[in-house]
Amino acid sequence: MVETVPGSRIFGNAVELTGDAVMADLIAKLQAAGETYRIPLFQAARQKIVSLVAATDGEPMLMRYLKDTRRPVVALLAGDTPTDRGPDGWPQARKLIRWAEHVFIHATGGQPFHYEMMVMAAQMKSRVLVIECEYRHHAAWLALVVKLRPRLPVVNLIPPPGGAHPVMPSKREMH
Repeated sequence: MVETVPGSRIFGNAVELTGDAVMADLIAKLQAAGETYRIPLFQAARQKIVSLVAATDGEPMLMRYLKDTRRPVVALLAGDTPTDRGPDGWPQARKLIRWAEHVFIHATGGQPFHYEMMVMAAQMKSRVLVIECEYRHHAAWLALVVKLRPRLPVVNLIPPPGGAHPVMPSKREMH
């Protein structure tokens, strides 16, 4: 374990953010960057309404964080990147699906109310898995969830008919 700044620690490839000032700083940085859609989830973690465990790039989550019994847990797989390989890129995917009591497959543009729903689901169900992915991986994630846990409640957040995610800027917008 490495102490970084007060309220945060590094365990191998995991970062623990527990300090109020660290969480407030993270929320402020998200707001400044215009990445406001996840803020309800981070605010709920800051207020200790939920415990938030997040991973990127297929990295594993420490199971001890998923076993937190003090409050509901939201496990966030932040795989909404061009390099993500869908379920095949997450070795822990099957274990997380078996752990979950509710799953959100988030394959569309993020909105704050999506993340408010995730917090509410965690308060009702205790263990929520959030899979952020590009729309091209949605079907594979859904198939895996249904195969492993056919009765598991799943919320699918997908683009409207004819839409895509991510939305690529037009050549005109790029100039």
